[in-house]
Amino acid sequence: MLMGLAVMYGGFLSLWFFKRENKPQSEDVPITGVTIAAAIIGARLAHVFFYDWPYYSKHPEHIPIIWMGGLASHGALVGVIIAIYLYCHIRGRLHYWWVYDRIALAAPLIAAMIRVGNLFNSELYGKPADLPWAFIFTRVDMLPRHPVQLYEAAGYLLIGIYMMWAYLKRPATWQYGRYTAMFLTLANTVRFFMEYFKDMPVVWGPFTMGQWLSLPFIALGLLIWWLSLRGKLK
Repeated sequence: MLMGLAVMYGGFLSLWFFKRENKPQSEDVPITGVTIAAAIIGARLAHVFFYDWPYYSKHPEHIPIIWMGGLASHGALVGVIIAIYLYCHIRGRLHYWWVYDRIALAAPLIAAMIRVGNLFNSELYGKPADLPWAFIFTRVDMLPRHPVQLYEAAGYLLIGIYMMWAYLKRPATWQYGRYTAMFLTLANTVRFFMEYFKDMPVVWGPFTMGQWLSLPFIALGLLIWWLSLRGKLK
């Protein structure tokens, strides 16, 4: 349900961007469709290869069964980046940085909705905690745990509010890539620190898989910001 609401929100916001900035509205539905498809495919493949490859290598027929769970947000980012770049180059009607920036403006609230859905599904739950706001995930055990899904959702919501404020204050003055850089850097920083509250195994030294996957996107966001400040993104 939350993913469905996220798709609806993204679709309405996309239409608003196209109308507000006088872009060809015939591109709105195709861009939205490409984004959704690329996000789902990328998220699924990232989960398969980075989080549960021992299982899927033995059961490849289960890879398309996404309704049984298993989507990784970092894979969704990669899928969208690749698909939008190819789409914009093939169609030639929209600049890919314009599309990236508008997707970045929509992404924080969409990510927050998905994390609330994770809470309902008892997914990505936190470590045991002796706190008055701790949750008991009865599908898991009877231990009070950090509702880390809500922590992360709140972080994304704050990022989204700030980014929309920035967009409404100066939509025409910022160079390409600013909103993309903000989302990649801020959202992945939130994700990196929220991993410390999650009940997930540590891999490859001191960090979880989610933290290792967040670091390249933080670096990419900072690089895009630097390039945007110098007007290098055209």
